Amino acid sequence: MIPKDFTANPAFAEFLFATPPKYRNFVMQVHDVLVKIGCKAKFGQQKSGYAAQYTYAVTNRLAWQFVASDDALVMYLYAGFIFRFDTSLDILPSSIIGEIKEFRNCTDMEADCFKNTTISGKVYRKCMNGRKRFTVDDETVGIVEFLENVLQKK
Repeated sequence: MIPKDFTANPAFAEFLFATPPKYRNFVMQVHDVLVKIGCKAKFGQQKSGYAAQYTYAVTNRLAWQFVASDDALVMYLYAGFIFRFDTSLDILPSSIIGEIKEFRNCTDMEADCFKNTTISGKVYRKCMNGRKRFTVDDETVGIVEFLENVLQKK
């Protein structure tokens, strides 16, 4: 599977080649869905590796980030993006759900920086500011199902 952006965007090609081969298909799937959802992609070298940053056009805030280095791929999920959609978080891989539960609880009752989020039947009042770091592995690639649900409901 070669995405359209591969030939049209040399920076995407560079990032893809910096990604461990095992996760290239995953990166292409996530890239495709994020762009369809309305994210703008930016690619470049960082101290820790080659990075892909996705900014959600509706909020103009970071939604997602990948950093590829050596044989590892790291992704950062941003609360303001993950909690924005009324899609069940229960379909996320269990390791990601566990970390999302650890996002800071909002204590400012008057602020618009929170989202009531239901996970496994329990309501959490999560702050929309923050991010979590995940090393991509065989379990975390399951997040594609969540993104596809978001896209279908959009």
